Order: sequence, then structure tokens, then C-alpha cells
Amino acid sequence: MDGLLSDDAQPSDASLLTQCWINERTAPEILAFQDVLVANLLELIEAQVGTQIADQMDPEDPDTPLKRLIFLNEVERIKFVIRSYLRTRIAKIERQTLHVITDKETRARLSDDELEFAEALHDRTRAHYHRSFLDSFPESSQRLDEVYPERQLSMGELHFSAKLPLILGHLLLEQVAGPGMDNAVFCRVKEDIGDYELNEKNPGETVELHKDDLLLLRYASIRGLLAEGKVELV
Repeated sequence: MDGLLSDDAQPSDASLLTQCWINERTAPEILAFQDVLVANLLELIEAQVGTQIADQMDPEDPDTPLKRLIFLNEVERIKFVIRSYLRTRIAKIERQTLHVITDKETRARLSDDELEFAEALHDRTRAHYHRSFLDSFPESSQRLDEVYPERQLSMGELHFSAKLPLILGHLLLEQVAGPGMDNAVFCRVKEDIGDYELNEKNPGETVELHKDDLLLLRYASIRGLLAEGKVELV
């Protein structure tokens, strides 16, 4: 069952995407889209589901029904991982829409379809808010990404700003918010790294990282190691 079920020492595309799915579910920010892995697996599934059983399984072999069941179960497992991986990314886009479309680094991690979805979601949500209530606000208060300057607010502005979260509701607050980079995450070290600086602002804060160490650390501290493939999230 080459391709989907790999017996080689090297991890299969399926196992690699499974780890990417776990990383995506655990990381607070949206990670780089694994377009090659997804495309390879979809191509393998399409090519092998139709031919694997008919061409590569001996009908005279008494173990053929069991092999067929194992193969089909593996196909369904991989389909589940792909669907969940894509849904996890869409959920992050929905929660952090404004951040996703305004941050250049984050935009670069999206697929073309994801970027199109994020921009369409932002445009339609903004249009809905304007039709529903924003058009009745003063023009200076209609921006969804407004940041108050560091100045003394008038009583009217304070009264309005205090009510704004209640008016806009949970969805808008989630859209404006960025990822929680200070969230704690469990990670497993994949190779010996040695003395590692956890906080660039505090050079004395270091930890020894060795292969197979399982640690609970601030995501921002190991973000670079995750991108380099030196750690994986669990």
C-alpha cells in the first residue's frame, strides 16, 4: 500500500500532515499552508482509491478483506485529517480576520483560496455592520480597526467607547484581536539544540533543549524553532 501507508524509515506525507494539523490546532497564530502535502495526499487518494483494491490485492488471498478494510480506514483517516486541518485554518481566519488581512507576514502564510475567503469575509462583515448600525455613528467612529490615540478623551467619547464593545459584540472583538503569542503551549524537541534563549529582551533567560524533551513554554519563545522544524507542538 505504498503512498498512503508508508513502510519506509522516512515519514509519509500522511504522517507529516498529521503533525502539521496538530501544530495548527495548538499554535495561536495561523501557520504556513502546507500546499505540497495537501496536494500530494489528495492526488494519492484520488489515484489509489480506484485502483488499489482492484489491481494490487489478490482476490485469492484470504487476507484480502482485512487488507481492504485497513486500506479504506486509512484513506478515511487521511481525509479526516485534511478536512480538520483546513477547517482549523478557516476558524482562525474567522476569529482574526482583520489581523489576517492587514498583517503582511500572516497573509503570506495563506493559500490563494484562504486569502480570497478572508478578504470576502472582511468586506461582507464590514458592509453588514455599516448597514446595521455603523452608518448611524459619527464618521470618525465608523472604523473597525480604530486605535484610540494617547490623549485625554472627552466625556462623550468615554461614554461611547465604554458601550462600543457591547454594541459590536463578540464577533467583531474576535476579528480585531490578533493571536495570543504569549499563550503557553506544549512542545516536543526534535533534535539536540543546547542552550536556547527564551526571551530576546532578557538574554539571561535560557533553557537547555535536548531531543525528546517535552516542555511547556510561551509560544512566542519557540515560534522560530517551530518554523525551522526543530520542535513540534503536542
